[in-house]
Amino acid sequence: MVKQLLSPKGTVITGTKERLIGQALIGTVRGIGDNGIVDFDYSGGTEVDWNSQETCRNRNPITKMICRVFIDDDGEEWFEDQLIFREPEDD
Repeated sequence: MVKQLLSPKGTVITGTKERLIGQALIGTVRGIGDNGIVDFDYSGGTEVDWNSQETCRNRNPITKMICRVFIDDDGEEWFEDQLIFREPEDD
């Protein structure tokens, strides 16, 4: 049976929040303005460095613990020490 992680609201945890490096590719460059800002369009692609991927960790302001950050199926973020582990119920 599959065990589940749930948020305090009871929503299913579907993954972890991740950080990685990506390079958004530049298409047309129109120039540099008087303010020094480059005027350009993106070409529509991003190259992702998957080797740079790491799970985000933040301090839970309530418990003061550094925790991994999880995401539920509503897109809401939860700290690891907030999660509920549920054993499957027999039908």
